[in-house]
Amino acid sequence: YVADGYGVVANENGTFTVEKLPTAAKIGDTEYLKLAEAVNNVKEGETITILEGTIEEGTIKLPASLKNVTFKGEEGAILKDMTIMAHDGNSISYEGLTFEGLTFENSRISITGWRTNGAVVKNFTVTNCIFRNLDDNTNSAPVHFNMDTHEAVNGFTFTDNVIDGATGGSKSGIYAQVTGEVLVSGNIINNVAFRPYVIQVTTDDNIADNFVVTNNTFSGSAVGRAQGLGNNAEGTDAVNIVISENIFKGITDAQQICYWNFNSAKTTADLSHNYYDIDILANPGKIYYNSAAANVYDLLDMGVFPIYTDEAKTTLYTPEVNSAKIGETEYATLQEAVAAAKAGDTITILCKVDYSEKLVLPENSSLEIKADANIKTLKATNGATIIIED
Repeated sequence: YVADGYGVVANENGTFTVEKLPTAAKIGDTEYLKLAEAVNNVKEGETITILEGTIEEGTIKLPASLKNVTFKGEEGAILKDMTIMAHDGNSISYEGLTFEGLTFENSRISITGWRTNGAVVKNFTVTNCIFRNLDDNTNSAPVHFNMDTHEAVNGFTFTDNVIDGATGGSKSGIYAQVTGEVLVSGNIINNVAFRPYVIQVTTDDNIADNFVVTNNTFSGSAVGRAQGLGNNAEGTDAVNIVISENIFKGITDAQQICYWNFNSAKTTADLSHNYYDIDILANPGKIYYNSAAANVYDLLDMGVFPIYTDEAKTTLYTPEVNSAKIGETEYATLQEAVAAAKAGDTITILCKVDYSEKLVLPENSSLEIKADANIKTLKATNGATIIIED
């Protein structure tokens, strides 16, 4: 190295020349030989552009405070055998950080707290990144926020990423303590040792929580529990959980999608329109619904669909035009069929009914649904029988 990005380069013929050295990153028009240099010089509102090529710099520790900084990879930008991690010390403050368009090869983002309320992390975004081949014996996930419940990431967005391969230890794809607005959408999480994600929500910090997991594909994990956790079953915060339009493939463990330890009185949940390559109706214990294994009635009420097949590819389930029939008369909705049923009638639910339909009963009447041994025939208290077609 000579100066200003130039260095002495040995040539094959034994001569030496002074040449411009390859740069790893730039901020605006200022180039840096090392990514760590750019990280240490970035200011609020700036973008660090990580240039095409493979960067191997071991551990990069962020400054103690960063605000509205984007780490943006050019096409072909690869971080190899690296960890981007939080600063040491008694406090950190990271607000509005974005990682976009990077490939992490055996590399991770690791933000740790447990600093007695000395960690502030807000509006953290990871988008259009690839995490692959993370292989060691630690339990640190490719995206890892090991925070105290009251130092949780306030606002977390993880969209359109790929995690493919995280082995060794008990690794998940995402491990995070979060609060507030949380969106996990459009991702492919494949071949992780433990769980696609373990996301714990702080439910007693006076921040309303909106936890949305949608349009993801989870596959190839023996322990497939896509797990949302509340930190306090007596939590006082309002919590909205939406886990929908996800595909689960090749996951063999007993739990596939679940959430628990939330205060039921403060929590609303929508688990509708998730798809599996096992028969969920025949194996209802595959889903945990706030700490208890869901039974077939819960699944029908939640609108969970049983089977996703490779033949369907990524095309999700399309309901039939009509949802149910009595004899040869078909009804657009199950609600209409129930309203029309008389004692002794049989209501047949068509094979692609949208089970998320909500039944509204006449005043002073009730509808109790019970399953028989084969879980295919349901009895209603109005005397009608409900059958689910194969």
